[in-house]
Amino acid sequence: MIQPLWIKRTKEAAEALITEADEILENAAKGAYGITTGSPGRSLGGFSSTFTIPAEPTLVRAHALSGDSKYLKAILRSTLFTAGANPMNLCLTTGLGENHVLNPLHEDSKHTGQAAPIGISVFGPSELSSLAKPGSEVEQRLRGGISPAIPEWPTAESYFDVFWIVPQNEYVIDRPLGQTAYIWGYLASRKKL
Repeated sequence: MIQPLWIKRTKEAAEALITEADEILENAAKGAYGITTGSPGRSLGGFSSTFTIPAEPTLVRAHALSGDSKYLKAILRSTLFTAGANPMNLCLTTGLGENHVLNPLHEDSKHTGQAAPIGISVFGPSELSSLAKPGSEVEQRLRGGISPAIPEWPTAESYFDVFWIVPQNEYVIDRPLGQTAYIWGYLASRKKL
């Protein structure tokens, strides 16, 4: 019996997704903290959200399709950095945990003197050498005020909870907020982990 084309294409799509998820797991095993987001070989410069998004959404899809616990374990491990198991002991979402981001780039709360709304995940840590290029506003404000110097600052610790550092404290709906909600929502919807 000949299989309908849609069944063949569905199987191919599922196999491609599982292959991508396995590549993500391989890359996560090579880096610190088990983080599954970001791109190997690329800088973790401004607006990347590599450290802020709890896990790569592809892993959710792979786990839902296969039921393989290795994907769920990778998701859980990857969420730890975002939730505060990082060198700064800082949750990168406002209002979560004991030590969380206080100063996201949220104009309304900043100008009215109110606390930022709960649930804002900022772009987070980034390589200061790409963020604070010589002559940039960030470099001028940080110059001489931090130690070690900007080029030597550890990327996983390079977050400043300061409203005006836009590439670290801004957020947008699709990234990181949408992807963060997708990951936390998937984990929260499970009856057991």
